[in-house]
Amino acid sequence: MTPHFTPGESTDVTVSHGSVQWAVGQGFFHSAWVNADTRTTHYVYDCGSMSNPDRLASEIDTFADGYDHAVEDRGAGESLPPIQTLLFISHFDADHINGLPRLFSRVSFDHIYIPLLSPAARLLSYVQSLVSTPSTASQDAAEFDAFHRRLTIDPRGTLSEFGTVTTIGVGDQWSDDEQASWDDDQTPYDADSPVISMTWDGHTRGPKLVVPPGQGSESARALDLWVWKNYVLSEVNEHRAQWLTSLHAALHDILPAAMSPADLDRHLRKATVIEYFIDHHVDKLKAAYLDCVATVGTKVGKMNLTSLSVYAGPPSSLPLHACVNMGFSGVSCHSCQTKIMEGQPPRHHIGHHSNPQGAKTQAIQGWLGLGDQDLSTTPREREIVGVFQRFARRIGIVALPHHGATSSRHPALLRDLVGEEHPVTCVVSSKPTYHNWGHPSIATRTDVANHGSHLACVNDTSDTRWLTYGSYRIAVG
Repeated sequence: MTPHFTPGESTDVTVSHGSVQWAVGQGFFHSAWVNADTRTTHYVYDCGSMSNPDRLASEIDTFADGYDHAVEDRGAGESLPPIQTLLFISHFDADHINGLPRLFSRVSFDHIYIPLLSPAARLLSYVQSLVSTPSTASQDAAEFDAFHRRLTIDPRGTLSEFGTVTTIGVGDQWSDDEQASWDDDQTPYDADSPVISMTWDGHTRGPKLVVPPGQGSESARALDLWVWKNYVLSEVNEHRAQWLTSLHAALHDILPAAMSPADLDRHLRKATVIEYFIDHHVDKLKAAYLDCVATVGTKVGKMNLTSLSVYAGPPSSLPLHACVNMGFSGVSCHSCQTKIMEGQPPRHHIGHHSNPQGAKTQAIQGWLGLGDQDLSTTPREREIVGVFQRFARRIGIVALPHHGATSSRHPALLRDLVGEEHPVTCVVSSKPTYHNWGHPSIATRTDVANHGSHLACVNDTSDTRWLTYGSYRIAVG
């Protein structure tokens, strides 16, 4: 039975949460859930893989089966609020989104959060996928090709079929006029506000989900129990000019003679223009990409790394007590893995598991995902640290940027983010042999070891899934 609470009465609320880093190889697929009293929220951050599409499909189906089981269990007892579902998309590279069509066919989402990407960046991501992704004849591949095309042309319109879409604006790099021209009916939210919060309101029974961001409960007694904090760094512009120059040169015979690369950049803000280029001049787009790579090297891919970073966990100011946390991989306890994947606490206590992580500290397993952010320069590293450092004692897991690639690492990230005396679990989703990229790099492994943290390498075998569970109590009322 769910307890009833009297407004003004002091009582303890238990917040429990679990997460799974799914074994999809060179890609990313993270899911998690949080429960407080009668409210439950399931959320997903990215869903894609380049190295093993069959494995990706299997992991999506396993996740969806667990979610279906959670929904059935919730409807079997007393009347409870429906499960809320959230989807966060870090960026539009294929290895982070090519599982979305299959995911959307299995799970409905209430809210979808995406970064505000320039049309040129979206087009680059799409063409990069066309050039670098092996062609397959599978139904999932065909569905993704059509989906990716529509997403590139009109992200908001495409995703609105599957949930309410919120666009998260980047820093102060773009003017209001440019933002308006890209997404006329969307105002980027303040970077200092949580995107969503699970809030306890003294005038109602149980916590509730507050949407949109920055609009907390009307009650002065409102208390956030869990937050999702979004942030998008300023776009990496190092090779933007070259991409537009190469694109202009490849399309010169169909463009007006007086149109410059800067004019083309503005021209791309019309969805019909991108659609025309994709449908009628895809060979020219591929030639532009290859020319750009030949000119500046493979780092041209960094131009579209405007990733949406997300912290999911307790607010920084929330006083917690009676904390229990664990993280584990392997097949030592199938029943506990199944429970976590179905949105339930595991059957056994932390000492039951042969390889638990995080058992020695009271740190909460708050999660920070950094997408494919390029944090190799000190200004960008300092920007991301400045945003998330407030959660330093709440962060237990960090999904390292860009699969642990050397090109995106900063050697001081962990120290600056959580301090020298706070070890965390660093998660990398990769297939080291894919294109011989060797993710995570030796330099990244060294950074983690030097910090005294644990590195969880998740590839495309199920026994490398990284699962966590945690709970804490908070006095409310």
